[in-house]
Amino acid sequence: MTSKKHTRVLDRVYEASKKLSKKLKLSSKDITICIQADEPMLNPKMIDDSYLFLKTNKIAKCTILGMKIKSKDQFYDKNILKIAHNLKNEVMYTSRSPIPYCKNFSKKIDVRRIYGIFAFRNFFLKKFYYTKPSPLELSEACDSNRICDNGGGQFVVKYDYFDSFSVDTHDDLKKVIKFMKRDKIYKKYKI
Repeated sequence: MTSKKHTRVLDRVYEASKKLSKKLKLSSKDITICIQADEPMLNPKMIDDSYLFLKTNKIAKCTILGMKIKSKDQFYDKNILKIAHNLKNEVMYTSRSPIPYCKNFSKKIDVRRIYGIFAFRNFFLKKFYYTKPSPLELSEACDSNRICDNGGGQFVVKYDYFDSFSVDTHDDLKKVIKFMKRDKIYKKYKI
C-alpha cells in the first residue's frame, strides 16, 4: 500500500500518514502512531501511554516505547535495539550493541529496548521524512538515530517488562506462539 522505495519503517509511516491526513483532514498538530507488526504481543495500554505522553508533554515531538530489559540474553542480542536516554527521558542514541556499557549485566540498571510503538506529532513526522538519513541511522539500521543526529525531540515512554517478544527470526515466532497461548489479551481477542 506504500512505495517500495522506503528502507525504514518511519518513512513508510509518513507516506501513509500523508494519505490519511488528506482524507481525514488532520492537522500538523495531530498525532500519528506507528505500531510495528513484529510486536504481536503488545498490550493496548502501551498505545494509550504513548499517546498520552505526547499529548501532555509539550516539549516532546515524538515518542518511542521503551520496555525494560530483564535478561542478559536480551541485552546482548543484536536484533534488540537498546535505548540510551537522559534524565528527562529524551532519547540520546539507539544501538544494537549493549548500551550503556556495564561490566556485568544487572536487572537493576535502567536498560530499555525499543518496543515498536512510535508516536509523532504530524509536523515532526513530516520533518523527519524530509531529513536525510544520518550516519548513526545507517550504521545502526535504526531510524530513531536520524532524530538524535538532527537535534532530538524523541522521548522514551517507559514500560515495565512483561513476557513479550519481537518476531525477528523463525525461532522468535515459535517462542511468541508458545507465549501467546498463555496471554490474557490474546485469549480475549482470539478468533
